[in-house]
Amino acid sequence: MKSQIPHRFHFVVSILVVVVLCEVIASADVDVTLYPAVQHQTILGWGAASWSPPWVKQSLREALIRDAVNELGLTRLRLELPSGNGADGRAWEWLNDDWDPLTANWSAFNTAAADARIAEMIVPFKQAVEANGDSFNLYVSPSFFDGGSSGAAPVWLLNDPGEYAEFALSYLLNLKNTFGIEADFYCILNEAGNNNPFNASVVAQMIKTLGPRLETAGLSTRIEFPESVNAQAAWNSYIQNVMGDEDVWPYVGCLSYHLYGTNDPYRSYIRDLGLSMSLPTAQTEYMNLNMNYLYDDLVLGGVSYWEIYGLGQCFEWNPNNTSFNRINQYWNFRQVMHYVRPGAVRIEAVSSDPNLRVLAFMHDGLMTAVLINGSGSRAARIQNLPVGTYGICQSIGSGVYQELGLQTVVSPRGQSETGALSINVPSNTVMTVYSHPEANLPPSVTDFKATPDYLNQSAPGRTVPSTTTLSASATDPERDLLSYTWSVTSQPDDANALLSSPNSSTTAATGLTVAGEYVFTVAISDGLNIVTRDVAFNVFADNQPPYVLDVHNRLPVRITLPTSSTQLRCAGLDLEGDLLSYRWTVASQPAGASVSLAAPTATNCQVTGMTVAGDYIFTVEVSDPTHTVVRELTVPVYPPNPSAPVISNAVASPAVITLPADATRLSANTSDADGDSLSHWWSVKSKPAGSSPAFSAQNSSSTNVTGLTTAGTYILTLSVVDQTKFTKRDVTVTVLDNAGN
Repeated sequence: MKSQIPHRFHFVVSILVVVVLCEVIASADVDVTLYPAVQHQTILGWGAASWSPPWVKQSLREALIRDAVNELGLTRLRLELPSGNGADGRAWEWLNDDWDPLTANWSAFNTAAADARIAEMIVPFKQAVEANGDSFNLYVSPSFFDGGSSGAAPVWLLNDPGEYAEFALSYLLNLKNTFGIEADFYCILNEAGNNNPFNASVVAQMIKTLGPRLETAGLSTRIEFPESVNAQAAWNSYIQNVMGDEDVWPYVGCLSYHLYGTNDPYRSYIRDLGLSMSLPTAQTEYMNLNMNYLYDDLVLGGVSYWEIYGLGQCFEWNPNNTSFNRINQYWNFRQVMHYVRPGAVRIEAVSSDPNLRVLAFMHDGLMTAVLINGSGSRAARIQNLPVGTYGICQSIGSGVYQELGLQTVVSPRGQSETGALSINVPSNTVMTVYSHPEANLPPSVTDFKATPDYLNQSAPGRTVPSTTTLSASATDPERDLLSYTWSVTSQPDDANALLSSPNSSTTAATGLTVAGEYVFTVAISDGLNIVTRDVAFNVFADNQPPYVLDVHNRLPVRITLPTSSTQLRCAGLDLEGDLLSYRWTVASQPAGASVSLAAPTATNCQVTGMTVAGDYIFTVEVSDPTHTVVRELTVPVYPPNPSAPVISNAVASPAVITLPADATRLSANTSDADGDSLSHWWSVKSKPAGSSPAFSAQNSSSTNVTGLTTAGTYILTLSVVDQTKFTKRDVTVTVLDNAGN
């Protein structure tokens, strides 16, 4: 029942209660001192990878996005290009589009799969972020793992910087032209060097080729680099190896790393380099994050962007397709992300006890402090807090967060603009002290669900179920008494759902006798503010079929004879938890082939005998005791390609020039014994510092090169690629000064 006590009285009581609690602490176990004048990095975004299961309904996907943005506090996404070969589509550029790296044949790009991902995840996420007044941040990151489902990088892509630049630029332009979204950053490769051959030299050449083309296309997108598997690899294998390359750094906009392996002291090196170059740093992936990783990345790495691995690290999609759960470190991470918004500056915070780690931030003159406590309760005294009213909330363990009420910080005898706050921090708790505005804040909804979360009218041997229990919970910053009101928002025709206790936080919903979707709404009020949440609920007439997940092939993904095998893979998910069975079959194969399936009833099935070029079509049946769902996968096999392209008579005419002359002609004869289409690309392998060679026809076997304005040796490389093989040839040009040196 709604409280009859005036709201103003609630507010005063909340303050008094917390003041009394804090005054009980006579002396602090831990001294926490904040130094607002000592400023570190600016927080630019909290992020995640943008993947979501394809079977999820868009309404549920958007509900989770709203929670991820409005409650958890995310503002940034990683967008991966379509990759691999699956039942739902192939890689962004499966085969070379037209063998000209300067033109794009749009029909060869998988825009359908890319656009679907952008429309279902990126667009609503961006809208939600911007509705809060925050800036949305997006970076694009492709993957090419030799042993993964993405498949290895195609030879023509890996060995032709021009073709790579076209691959990247086409995706970024499609994103902008179709959706009006311009990516903030582009990463050459997710985890370059980890099970792929993208070493520092390759990545640098890609940056130097793509960077100018981004500018020519009118894109402000910068390069996020190096996105390595850990900070040690980022520093030692990539950053250090390109430090002296003056043509790389003008295009780099962010220094990033993952956390799989050794990270210290290297993330501090990356932090300091970023400071010296005015570049933000970012931690962008780790599967087992916790608050200590967050603290170390913010303090040791000085990161401005910090990411959970993916939405699945904090959210669990329920197979009922109507609800999701908050899992793992969601509530702990919320203690930082929800309160520390982009634009906040981390300030120095010192704790006298290393078991109580402290982060502090200033934003528009307002302070937020986050206390990360280890084992054991601690009394802490936070000093140098600006005077004002503060809200206090906490998450114990990784449990649901709770608001603890308000406290006013005053200066001793009014002698300064800062004061102190004494507070008890329970064991294994993340506690946040945040500046509270003068206005009353709405409640925060911490749970809303139905139990059970669906009904099935065909449940054998039982009375047909028709009831579920709806429940909701919330916590209020001012500790106001909360009231709950449930209503039936929508239901199937002829249904007559009833709520037994509509003015309680928990109510039975009865009369769910008609199959279909029901939507119940809970309104939660603190007397001044009302927040609502919808609980969608399905009643099924019979057992539901399984979801068939991730049907694809790998090892290898692209098959060129004489390779004649691959692995078929899939998975299944069943709402009722029924035992699933699998069956792979060959639907069709080229004449003369004789395919063999090693394990046709397994989720992973090795295929051999793909000895004839052409399309092989496989079906997989996923069955529960009632249903069989069939998916189809086409695996193309390409003819052998025995001969690599040939480069002959690659020369510079003249090969020696004297300043002020600054140009020469590069010519090469190229051919392919198999008659394959070829792509050509000239690049600069090495040059004297300060020079800027430019090619008139960089995508041709012959080109003029200008800009040889500094005396010294220039090594210019021609790359020629077909689908599976490549050849490179260096041409040397010597430039003498006018004294003949």
